[in-house]
Amino acid sequence: MKFWAKFESTPDQERMFHVIRVKSSPGMNAISDSVIHDMAVLDTKSAALLTFISVVIAGLIFSLGLVDGRAPDARLLRGGVLTFMALYAYAAWAALRCLYTLGPGSVSATASGDEFEQICIAELAKRRNRYAFALFICESSFILLIPFLVIWTLVANRVLVI
Repeated sequence: MKFWAKFESTPDQERMFHVIRVKSSPGMNAISDSVIHDMAVLDTKSAALLTFISVVIAGLIFSLGLVDGRAPDARLLRGGVLTFMALYAYAAWAALRCLYTLGPGSVSATASGDEFEQICIAELAKRRNRYAFALFICESSFILLIPFLVIWTLVANRVLVI
């Protein structure tokens, strides 16, 4: 499993990937079939990531109510929770770009099939990079959230005093 996401795909790399895929896949007739398939997969993955982010943000909002306001460490805990909420909100903003609809406004009326293919491949490269970036933020935040929750549990049980 690749743990840290890479987000550096270029349109040329995308095009080579789809050319190879079309040659090796008997069911695909053109590069556009491959590109549309990948856009659909990225849309699905982005929607699932947005669902995960919304559940995490809801859990973080709920956890704000669990902080004892009279405790001396309440400001630190609330600040930590708000920081994680901001990170996940930023990841959601990045993932929302993956759901952008490619339509008539992005192609001129005189565009040829090759120009349309280039536009689609460039858009797919942008979406893939954005999704990888949003996933990277979520993975990093989740890794940092676990020690934060352990420290919070220790502080709440008065085992650790900040």
